[in-house]
Amino acid sequence: MSKISLCLFILIWAFQAQAGLFLEPFANRVGGQWSQEASVILPSTTTYKSEGDLTGYQYGGRAGYIWDNFNLSLQISAGKGKLKSNKQTSTSGGTSLVTNLDDINFNRTDNGMVLGYKFGPMFRMWFSALTANLKAKESDGTITKYKGVTGLLGFGWYIGQIVSINLEFGGSLYSEENGKSYPITDSSSGSTTVHTQEYKETLFLFGVSIPLGLY
Repeated sequence: MSKISLCLFILIWAFQAQAGLFLEPFANRVGGQWSQEASVILPSTTTYKSEGDLTGYQYGGRAGYIWDNFNLSLQISAGKGKLKSNKQTSTSGGTSLVTNLDDINFNRTDNGMVLGYKFGPMFRMWFSALTANLKAKESDGTITKYKGVTGLLGFGWYIGQIVSINLEFGGSLYSEENGKSYPITDSSSGSTTVHTQEYKETLFLFGVSIPLGLY
């Protein structure tokens, strides 16, 4: 038996002896804010900051192992919503101009690993490290795709016999836009250059889940 096979055998035996499987479907209401910055040289520099509110919902599930009070799971989730109350502030030569922007619809997925810990029979917390994919559609039909990461700190309270009430806080930072890594530099004419900085979000999630096998 190879060393790798022996290690796998020991790991599987250990999990069978001390750990159990759990499954947790969930649904969340999502809120937060988004922002993105850019600068244009034409030939004087103008900076732009776009920002607004974020609202939507998320659904998905986690499946993993319980080891004493620790648990490790894989999360798969999807959601949709709207970027609203959007505005863009342009600043040039000390003068600022604020422009209101249309609402933007979005679809997203957040998939990755979750590490959690139970504090007694009712309270638990966890940290999620997820890969984020966002597709935003503007009112004129323009679609922009973002890729990045999401980090969330969550807290859950187990009530009744089966339901957990959950709160999560964190954010997303996107490193790619339409396949290009930030910062993005575009020269549309000889003297115009746009430097687009990371698109980022702060997130607040409130929802319920059914932690089967976790308690």
